[in-house]
Amino acid sequence: MKGFIIAMCIYFNVNLVILALRIENARHKMYKILITGHTGFVGKHLCEEALKQNYQVMGLSRTGSEIQGIVNLPRDLAQVENFDFLNNYELGGIIHLAANSNVNDCEENPGKSEILNVKASLALAVYAKKKNITFIFASSDQVFDGEKGNYAPEDEAKPLNQYGMQKLKAEGEILRINPEAVICRLPLMIGAEGGYEKALMENLKAGKEQTLFTDEVRSIAKVEDVAKGS
Repeated sequence: MKGFIIAMCIYFNVNLVILALRIENARHKMYKILITGHTGFVGKHLCEEALKQNYQVMGLSRTGSEIQGIVNLPRDLAQVENFDFLNNYELGGIIHLAANSNVNDCEENPGKSEILNVKASLALAVYAKKKNITFIFASSDQVFDGEKGNYAPEDEAKPLNQYGMQKLKAEGEILRINPEAVICRLPLMIGAEGGYEKALMENLKAGKEQTLFTDEVRSIAKVEDVAKGS
């Protein structure tokens, strides 16, 4: 399977991801996948959808998931130097969601955020390539500057912030290391159980002053739709 980039400015079609995994798994007779960042907003819903599709799900995050049926592997990816501890799990695919997506923190601490957003991502891509495991990397629509809108995969990326720069850097290095990797550029995630609007509501209820943008337009996707690929 040749590597490609998916510009998901509206939806992250998990059916395409599942198809990519099944193509590879058909060769290896495996249906076990690793999801990094599995306790996060997207990760939680993706785990539930993968379990519904009869995948064996391994989750790699700093904390464990309470979803029944997931094998938790508690690790801080920013501190993992190699992934040989995964050798015993016979993985058919890796979906790499884990990232520091806090734009302000990436601006204030670019060196620290790059360890997770770039260095750890590359190390995992190297491992997947070495073990012939399908590798899917969750990037961001923030690799674009927003001047055009309705972006296609072949459009030139011009990130305006450190987070977008780090994602773009990781994309390029991942495809150089692992040409068969799949890159998914995700939009802003929303949903009743979490995400940006949950934090906003909690802060407003607590009486905390909020600083909101007035000059930003974003593509959005409901996380439940994203996980279902609808």
